[in-house]
Amino acid sequence: MSDILSKFTTHYQKILGLALTYAKGVGRDQLEITDLLLALASERGSLAAEILERHGLTPVSLHQKLNSNPLSLLPSSPLQHINLHSIFAENLSPTVKKIIEKSVVTAWKYNHHYVGTEHLLEALATADTDETKNLWQTLDVDVTKLKHNISS
Repeated sequence: MSDILSKFTTHYQKILGLALTYAKGVGRDQLEITDLLLALASERGSLAAEILERHGLTPVSLHQKLNSNPLSLLPSSPLQHINLHSIFAENLSPTVKKIIEKSVVTAWKYNHHYVGTEHLLEALATADTDETKNLWQTLDVDVTKLKHNISS
């Protein structure tokens, strides 16, 4: 497992830590797909954040559309160290676990030697679950266009 985790980019690792912070901010111990999406949009400088912004999905717009309070989700103290092993051991919903696994497969499919935020976003956009379909519908996102932007 540690060999795979070492392939995650710094942005990807930060997103997992931020997503966990969001989940804990609303009283959950497990990451959900909304936590991942909020974290993806919040990680400035990442490819996924740029793609999401092109689709009008900024942290502020996501909080508005998801009826969440961004101030309640801010960490009380900055993240010092992200323990990916503990996140994977106990903090992933089944859907999030599948999406993260799919992001690794996606990176492999493109023969990339790293797993980046774009792979996580593609896995989220192509996940065939009711939960993800409902999320994209709630956000009024044209998933076909999103997938096209990710792959180009």
